[in-house]
Amino acid sequence: MGLGALPTLTVNDAKAILRDCPAVAAVTYGKRQVAQVLLEAVVLSTIGGILGVLCGVVGAKLVSILAGWTTLVSADAIVLALLFSSAVGIFFGWSPAWKAAHLDPIQVLRYE
Repeated sequence: MGLGALPTLTVNDAKAILRDCPAVAAVTYGKRQVAQVLLEAVVLSTIGGILGVLCGVVGAKLVSILAGWTTLVSADAIVLALLFSSAVGIFFGWSPAWKAAHLDPIQVLRYE
């Protein structure tokens, strides 16, 4: 998944939050719920980062075997990839949760 898909996912997450229970979400969405959404986003994006690193390492090994090239995957690149995927999860998880927590209940009821 590229970075181009993330804003779409963020918008879909915000709409899902509003669709599930808009009045409750707008009135009771607090720090705890924002933290839950943030934790879920970070875990999912980190799992995606781990899978991406594994695919990259396996791909580099396959190229090394099939093409006879010498490939090297540095630990710095792996750490940077995992940190970046976690940072993406933090930003795109926090943003819709924060927006939902700061919605006006009247506006949410009008949305329905």
